[in-house]
Amino acid sequence: TSGDIILNGVGVTQGAGSAINAGSGTILIDGGISGSNATILLSGDLSTTNNTATAITIRDSTSLTLPGITASNGTVVIGVGADITGPGTQAAGKTITASTLTVSTDDAVTLTETNAVTNLGAVVTGGNFSLTDAGGLTLSGASNVTGTYTISTSGTLALAGQDITATGNVSLTGSGVTQGAGSEVNAGSGDILVDGNGGTINIETLYAGLPYITLLGNNYVSRVGASLLHQIGHPELIAKTEEAYV
Repeated sequence: TSGDIILNGVGVTQGAGSAINAGSGTILIDGGISGSNATILLSGDLSTTNNTATAITIRDSTSLTLPGITASNGTVVIGVGADITGPGTQAAGKTITASTLTVSTDDAVTLTETNAVTNLGAVVTGGNFSLTDAGGLTLSGASNVTGTYTISTSGTLALAGQDITATGNVSLTGSGVTQGAGSEVNAGSGDILVDGNGGTINIETLYAGLPYITLLGNNYVSRVGASLLHQIGHPELIAKTEEAYV
């Protein structure tokens, strides 16, 4: 069968043996009614072949536990207008397979199972954001995170022309990391780590004449940005104190 599925309640739960399949329809899980919302705790599976920007939407909750999600042709939406107010995690062993993933929450989001996301769209969180991916990931939207920002993929990580803004450490790991000339990575006073895992690192903002300012720290991670600036002949952009950085 095929058709849109809408599950709406003051909180929504799903057992580990439950499977929700919308065929080519969309799936909406909404944990709030009339201004009241509660926990969404999903431990089973959601799947659709829908290819739209709302293939699977999970929204309007306090804390969130995500099930196995398959939307290979469409977009998985986690939160709308930051209407998930508590932390978001994944049920153990459950992964997200999606053409595109977007996130909008008011707390931390931790997606560290072995997910298979092709494109990471807009990300807005009120806490740390972490995504583990297999096969390669392209940013198709800007990220704005209050906290740390961590992406790790076994394939190429392509920032394209998208910005990443965080208030804590930024860690970008892939089998090669590329960045378009219009992209800016800003960790505030945090550190930036770019790890190519032996692949090519192509930070095009540097080659385009758009170097960044970095704050020198005492560990390896905090010195990566400084090392890149030294290599391109701009040591004056390396601040040795927080006062100089500001």
